[in-house]
Amino acid sequence: MNGLATKAACGTAACGGVVGGSFLIKNSLNSEDKSLAAKLKDQKYKLLAFDNTHNNHWTSIASAYKEQTTSKADLKIQGITISGTTESDLTALKGACKSIVEADFSKANHDLAIKWCVIPETVSERISKDGKKVLKLDSTDSNEKSSWTSLVTKHKEVQGTDKKFSDLTLNTATDDNEISKLREKCKGIKDKKNYETDYDSSYQKFSDFCSVTI
Repeated sequence: MNGLATKAACGTAACGGVVGGSFLIKNSLNSEDKSLAAKLKDQKYKLLAFDNTHNNHWTSIASAYKEQTTSKADLKIQGITISGTTESDLTALKGACKSIVEADFSKANHDLAIKWCVIPETVSERISKDGKKVLKLDSTDSNEKSSWTSLVTKHKEVQGTDKKFSDLTLNTATDDNEISKLREKCKGIKDKKNYETDYDSSYQKFSDFCSVTI
């Protein structure tokens, strides 16, 4: 093969390589898992099993679903009605959850799945998974006192009762007594589970006033 032919052949091969590479990249992007289940996994949530493995959790969630959706239609998963915690109720809830987590991600279904379709976790557990440090609530750690002092001050400065503990009254001085008051409020919400009423507001308060960024 003469030099010109070799150059032409190499040029063609190189061009083919670029086209092939672009094709592979495009296919890789197209094959990316865009399901809600994949998103939840990335966020360190664990889906409930759709067989009978987690029926104890499904029963608790079904009871909460029935109670809360009676007055809040936005908490309902489309196409499902639950009247209690019978086997048929659990089957209906499992089917609805399976349907939304296998579909492409949407914000509305994402919020519903976190509430009704994942293994229950507490506020403090979720805060830790989200990368924050949960401060000790059962004893005063001298190493954490400065953090608590800052959080007490922050709580005093926040405007609007919906963004802080509305029934917590703190004095001007930021001392051990004030820290103790805040810690007690944190204790009261740390075990709130994701399917329970007021979980979202409890998460926000715990994140803002009971934990620190690592």
